[in-house]
Parts: sequence; structure tokens; C-alpha cells
Amino acid sequence: MIRSSPPFLLTFAFLSVASILQPPHRFGAVAQMTKHHAANLRDAGVIPDVIDNFDPQVQIRITYDSLLITPGATILPHQGVHMPQVTLEGSQPGHLYTLFMSDPDAPSPEHPSHREYLHWIVSNIPGGAKDIAEGTEVVPYAPPTPPQGTHRYVLTVMEQPGTNPITVRPPAQRGGFRTRTFGKEAGMDVVGATFFKAAHQSK
Repeated sequence: MIRSSPPFLLTFAFLSVASILQPPHRFGAVAQMTKHHAANLRDAGVIPDVIDNFDPQVQIRITYDSLLITPGATILPHQGVHMPQVTLEGSQPGHLYTLFMSDPDAPSPEHPSHREYLHWIVSNIPGGAKDIAEGTEVVPYAPPTPPQGTHRYVLTVMEQPGTNPITVRPPAQRGGFRTRTFGKEAGMDVVGATFFKAAHQSK
């Protein structure tokens, strides 16, 4: 007669094998960003135009309606009219995050005198949330509307200090915003960033 193993031993063995075959999602995301996406941010000038080098911990997933935006992809302004669904993959439960969206190429890539133009701020986003809409919108979403040329739109996520919600005050104006300065003054650290491009579209 073969004696079966206790259920908890079988569960433990399964989890152990699974953890070897499929590393925790957060660490997989970090490895992918470290090898590929962080380099893309430097190649595109997002580092240092918007942020400094950072330790990637969170991947930002952007979906406009049903369109998943891959890092560095180019869209037309009409595709970004509606506020996107944004998920912070790899964010940690019990932690809080703030997301910024800005355009470092305003009003034109050749003469970005309004760098950065602020498009969105959402604070107090709970780690593990399915959508950043669970956070607090500080600056309402403004869709990408490049007046000329093709602009970069950078989404940066920073981890807030401590575990309690904070009050993030909106800047006096959208033009001339500085993501890195704003985050540092609030005691936040960059843990993720991505970008897409939008091309000017004649009416």
C-alpha cells in the first residue's frame, strides 16, 4: 500500500518547484527593465531630460481604450484623447506611489522652451492596485496634443516615503514643470518610467 503525502507537503513542494521555474513577477519585471527598457530611456534622452538613472522596480503598463502602448511606440493624438488605464506591475502592497506624465518636447523638440509640460499627476496609488485610478488625481489628465513634430510623453512612477497617504500640491502651472525636482522635494524616489511618442496631427 502506497501512503499518500500530507496535503500541506504537496502544496509546499509545488510552490517550491514553481518558484524555481517562474521567479516572482516583480523580479522578472526588474530584470527585463534593467536589460532593455532602462537602456531605451537613455537612448531616447528621457534620461537625463526628465529623470536621472534609477533602480527599476516597477513596470508601467499603459492601455488607451483597447490599445496597449509598448515603450517608445508612436500614436496619433486622437488615440490618446481618453484617460488611459495604467497599471504599476511589480508595485508592492503596503507601499504608496505617485505617477507623473509630462512632455519634455513642448512646444517643439527643436525648441523645448516649456520643458516639461505637465500632463498628469496621480498620488497615493496603493501598491498592487489594478489601476492607478485607485489613487488621488492631483492634476487632471491632459491628452497629448503636440503642436508640431513628434513629442515624447514620459510616465514616471515614484515611491512615496512612509506608508501613510501624503498631500501632493499641484504646481502653479503646467509649463516649465520638473519631474525630478518635484519628486525630490517631496522625498520620493523614482522606481519606474516609460514613454511613448505622439505625432502632430493636422485637423
